[in-house]
Amino acid sequence: MLDIFVSYCQKDKVYADFMDLYFKDKNIKIHRDIRDIKDWKSIKEYMQTIRDMDYAVLVITNNYLRSFNCMYEVLEVMKDSKYKDKIFPVVVETSIYSPQGRILFIKFWEQKYDELSKQLKQVDVVNLGSLPEDLKRTQSIASSMSEFLSLVADMNNPDISDVNVAIENKLIEHGVLSDSVEVSTGHPNPDIFSLLNIPRVYTTSEPTDLEKNQFMIESFKEINQLLGQLCQQLQNENSNNQTMIDQVDTRTVIYQFYNNGNQIRGLKLFIGNTGSVK
Repeated sequence: MLDIFVSYCQKDKVYADFMDLYFKDKNIKIHRDIRDIKDWKSIKEYMQTIRDMDYAVLVITNNYLRSFNCMYEVLEVMKDSKYKDKIFPVVVETSIYSPQGRILFIKFWEQKYDELSKQLKQVDVVNLGSLPEDLKRTQSIASSMSEFLSLVADMNNPDISDVNVAIENKLIEHGVLSDSVEVSTGHPNPDIFSLLNIPRVYTTSEPTDLEKNQFMIESFKEINQLLGQLCQQLQNENSNNQTMIDQVDTRTVIYQFYNNGNQIRGLKLFIGNTGSVK
């Protein structure tokens, strides 16, 4: 059983959710904070376990690169001298591929360090407790950011839609995962469509108008079912958030999002005359 640590920002948990779905029936244990940190247990102790894992998946988003906890996990994995061989970056924040983009995140952490340093100077030294350790870690993040981002930017990172299959192929290539599941046999690999039970058509013939329409309607149903589940999950996590879903007809659904009873967003999802979902 391989142990893979998924490092991600809670705001971007959808990427970790899809990874969970993809690897759930394989000989891999996905470690996530939502399962592995028990009530009242230390978050930092959990984050330090990333060094003990066989591999680490880093979901690199804008939120991730600005999160103290996420970057603390990066610092922990970088303590391993061979960390370059055990990470799988999932790059969502593509601005890091340019020097200008990487500089923005370096400056962000430099500013965080300066702000925290100034605040600590306003506190009596006898009352600081462990706060200087937080300042030291912030400095470490700022000083390590260039090395980390340059390494990731230099890697041939797969597209987000292909990353789970790419990870599986790489593990098989390393000889640490059995290829009992067909991966490179010429058959379609499992992807987001199969995870959502949306049928894909593999044919050399042009689909008929009827087949196109049937596919769009079924896919439209699946999309709305998933959105409904996400809305319910959001409401379960925070009772201040509510969603009203109005099924106008088989081709139109209206979503209205509320916070504390006040409408904050609206979404109209429908199948247009050309058969496209809008």
